[in-house]
Amino acid sequence: DIPFYGFLACGLDGVSPPHTSVKKMATAYISEIRNQQPTGPYFLAGECLGGLLAFEIALQLKASGQEVAFLALLDTRYRSPGNYIFKFFKRFIKQLINSSQEIWHQKTLRSLPVKVFHEAIRLVIFLGDEVGLMWPNRHPDDPEARWRYMIRIRKTYKRVLQRYRPGRYVGDISFLASEDTVLENVVSAWRPFISGKIEIQELTGNHDEYIRDYFKNTGKILRDCFLKARDTTEKS
Repeated sequence: DIPFYGFLACGLDGVSPPHTSVKKMATAYISEIRNQQPTGPYFLAGECLGGLLAFEIALQLKASGQEVAFLALLDTRYRSPGNYIFKFFKRFIKQLINSSQEIWHQKTLRSLPVKVFHEAIRLVIFLGDEVGLMWPNRHPDDPEARWRYMIRIRKTYKRVLQRYRPGRYVGDISFLASEDTVLENVVSAWRPFISGKIEIQELTGNHDEYIRDYFKNTGKILRDCFLKARDTTEKS
């Protein structure tokens, strides 16, 4: 058996605030990693957007002089800054339109100031969620409040990861690609950030299926990649 450790994102307990950047997230998780294993070599993998976090962890470990023997990205698609900015403004405009409609449909002028204030608060919450600045859950013992908070946490982490801009990684990576991934686009997107080889492993199933319906096949491929890297490390 191969021991494998995963991380629970801060805030998914329904109470704690989220990390506001991938670099802060990576620093916190590295502390946990090194409590378990003080020195390298380290073998890292990240799935989907989690691959961005694994990439940053690898960068920080190498910067501190530690050896990263293996880095695998499971269908992690890097988006350009322009892509994030476009989607942010699209969401922001949609929020403004929704708030404007809510204000416009007020039946009395008397209730208008209260509604404007309410929609302004909603806009502040929207912007806070985008950058990861969330108010703590004020009702941690309420299951419904915890669930709503966790949904917001998931959305916030997605935005935080989408804003991430990688540094340059000195070394090779393994990229495990689902069937609906355009391999040429993957290589061209990641090439500026990786000095070594990008070894492609093709998976069975699309982005949703490969880890849900074909997890045994995906696990075998990941295991084979890991064992190859471990053997290479032990021989060197």
